[in-house]
Amino acid sequence: MKYADKNRFDLLSAEYTFNIMRGKARIRYLKLLLRYPVLRPSLWRWEKVMLDFTSHCPACHPSSASKRQIFLRVQDKISDNQQRL
Repeated sequence: MKYADKNRFDLLSAEYTFNIMRGKARIRYLKLLLRYPVLRPSLWRWEKVMLDFTSHCPACHPSSASKRQIFLRVQDKISDNQQRL
């Protein structure tokens, strides 16, 4: 892929910002940002779009039951990982 093409890199920046990009693709993207600082404004522009979008959303807080379910899931994952070690 030609990363010098502004439109292509802008699409990659959008995918990264909106968490569409996964795994090794995210790592490659971050390496490109480190290698070519001129590409960073594209990411910053999309981060601003995301920030502007989310600033209009009302804040919501999870219920106590949801918090408990999240805690139990995380605790299970930690236990699983400790058993693997």
